[in-house]
Amino acid sequence: MDARKEVETLLHEYGYKLVRQRTHYVYRSPRGDVFIIPGTPSDWRSWQKIRSNLRKQIAGQPIARRAPSCALTIAESRAFDADLRA
Repeated sequence: MDARKEVETLLHEYGYKLVRQRTHYVYRSPRGDVFIIPGTPSDWRSWQKIRSNLRKQIAGQPIARRAPSCALTIAESRAFDADLRA
């Protein structure tokens, strides 16, 4: 199975839901983890790297990030925090 198909399968199997789709696909897991996939991966190994990061997130291991990113809008973040408090 190629890496892209495996990523799609893992997202579905572990209950990730697509939250937003603009320049990136933003998924949220049932336990609240956010996983981001670029809309146009540029590196030839992009899907292998995405698959690796998804497997790490599923296993609960930290994922190395180059720079902090804001995956959620302020409104999404507040709504998510409200859900946690409820």
